[in-house]
Amino acid sequence: MSRESNIYGNGLFAPTREQAWLLKAALTRGPGAIAAWQKWKPIKDMDHLDPGSTRMLPLVYDNLSRQGVDEPLLNTCKGFYRRAFYQNNMLFHRMAPLLDALETAKIPTMLLKGAALVCRYYKKPGLRPMDDLDILVPTHRALDAVSVLKRLGWRQNPKPKAILAERYFNVRNGHEFNAPDGQAVDLHWHLLADGCFPGADAPFWEAAVSSPLAGAGTLALCATDQLIHVCVHGAKWNIIPGIRWVADAMHVLDTEADRIDWGRLARLAGEFRISLPLLDTLGYLKDRFEAPVPAPILDRLKALHRTWGERREYRDANSPAGLGMRSFMLRYLRHRSHSRNAAPQTGTGGLGLLAFTQHFFGADSGLDMLCAAGRRATERIRHLGGRHRARTS
Repeated sequence: MSRESNIYGNGLFAPTREQAWLLKAALTRGPGAIAAWQKWKPIKDMDHLDPGSTRMLPLVYDNLSRQGVDEPLLNTCKGFYRRAFYQNNMLFHRMAPLLDALETAKIPTMLLKGAALVCRYYKKPGLRPMDDLDILVPTHRALDAVSVLKRLGWRQNPKPKAILAERYFNVRNGHEFNAPDGQAVDLHWHLLADGCFPGADAPFWEAAVSSPLAGAGTLALCATDQLIHVCVHGAKWNIIPGIRWVADAMHVLDTEADRIDWGRLARLAGEFRISLPLLDTLGYLKDRFEAPVPAPILDRLKALHRTWGERREYRDANSPAGLGMRSFMLRYLRHRSHSRNAAPQTGTGGLGLLAFTQHFFGADSGLDMLCAAGRRATERIRHLGGRHRARTS
């Protein structure tokens, strides 16, 4: 299995050749889509398909069936579409009371990731499988939101005492909660993992748009910020091949290309030091899927100044080996810098290295911290061999 060469970067976010065929079958029209499907289907065993490709099957069914393709394997894809349709509708109605409770508590909410994309861009719930709901709340209301979730029976997973401390919100960007039946929701108080500092999310809230979910009032990112979030999140290595970032980004561009403020995107890329993932992902979309990304924007992203530390952090984030010690220290130093800048307004300073590390790994003690770091490293290294073979074979 060979990986698509990527002239804009060397990240593992780029789909393999076979995954790119599947994406073309799911996203493009005309003979090209059917040709890609014909290349892909003889080499794939549906019973042993990687999870990232499995998530694309509802889109493949919808796209090819609308183009008149009718064959048994496509009926299998239809089954995945029906399952996603049922599960997503159940999830949305399951989550509506939670959104209503947060609204009653006068806590603004914003849908992220799958729910926002389904509501605003995919339109049909069955086209994008999802397992949980991601909700963003203002940082200064995060503790209030945690209280609402706990009152409704949700429990944080895992259960670090750190989440009860205000400073936890300046180290992590979110935390998972589980209902008694196992349903998960990710509560976020910062949009970007690298944007955990006071005031970081103000531009995203200011540009947010209405996006009701199952009758519950809530918001979503504007088209520009949604594209940023999809691309930055998609550029990071994931155990499950994150190829659906391509489908997500293409749906945003196909639906609201005229609403993308490319100047805003470039400005935020510089402010949040995310020009590298945006350059790689947008370049890939333009090069492989003819996405309507203006060439001058790629030139502008290339021209942005990037420090050695920024390059190092991006390389680590895009590797199964995980966050290296140098990148971790750079992240800590950035936390200290943001904290010093915010101290006159917030009255709080930065965390010491030990406290920052415990918060970062969500650990209650030094021993738990070491165990969490070990589990994280083991989990990612376990998948390194398989992903490396997929890249080089």
